[in-house]
Amino acid sequence: MRISLRLLSSAVQKTPFYITTPIFYVNAAPHLGHLYTAVVADAIQRFEKLTNPDCRVIFSTGTDEHGTKIQQAAAKAKLSLPEYCTNISNEYKQLFRDFNVEYTDFIRTTEERHKVAVRHFWVKVSIESGHKVEWTEETNYMFRLSAFKSHLQQWLKNDGVITPSKFQKQLQEMLANDAYLPDISVSRPSNRVHWAIRVPDDEEQSIYVWLDALVNYLTVAGYPDEGVMVERGRPWPADVHVVGKDILK
Repeated sequence: MRISLRLLSSAVQKTPFYITTPIFYVNAAPHLGHLYTAVVADAIQRFEKLTNPDCRVIFSTGTDEHGTKIQQAAAKAKLSLPEYCTNISNEYKQLFRDFNVEYTDFIRTTEERHKVAVRHFWVKVSIESGHKVEWTEETNYMFRLSAFKSHLQQWLKNDGVITPSKFQKQLQEMLANDAYLPDISVSRPSNRVHWAIRVPDDEEQSIYVWLDALVNYLTVAGYPDEGVMVERGRPWPADVHVVGKDILK
């Protein structure tokens, strides 16, 4: 599935063409579905180079390396967490080399550049929301996702932002349900999920892996370093996200 965040023209772009795959969870070895996603993205970026030879392309992929399932997988493999993550991440790199997937950036969520981006993003969201903590069955930080529902519905009125189109229609129908897109938990207790990025100024909470993972697209764009973002041509927002239909939901 292709999600396009910019409506492109044939004119010369001032910013790079930025295409991404999801980052792949390292709780198990790569499989055909992961390769399929990477090959689709690779085909799109190659076509862009053919039709616009002067265009700079940023094609990012990588691995999602935090969370409980990875703690469990590493324990089962009898490896340290860093060693386990590196081994599986290298399997992805080798798979993509074997099939000539020409990515320009392979991001790992255990990299320091990504941790910096995630912490910066967390602080920014906390300041802008003004609501840092709500009580549930366990203490978590909550993100007011519901506040963005109308913006998402407005964006989905643009034809072709999600292809195949049936998935765009499906998402519009889901958002028509008042109960859809609730506020979501964005942290977990650190004593339960220790293999994670800690919440800034709160060592008792770890940033939930899905939020950590989403920030990878910003990390590749150079966020939050202004100099790096300028050097990379300010590629955010991405032109194309290639994702699975389950991720869309």
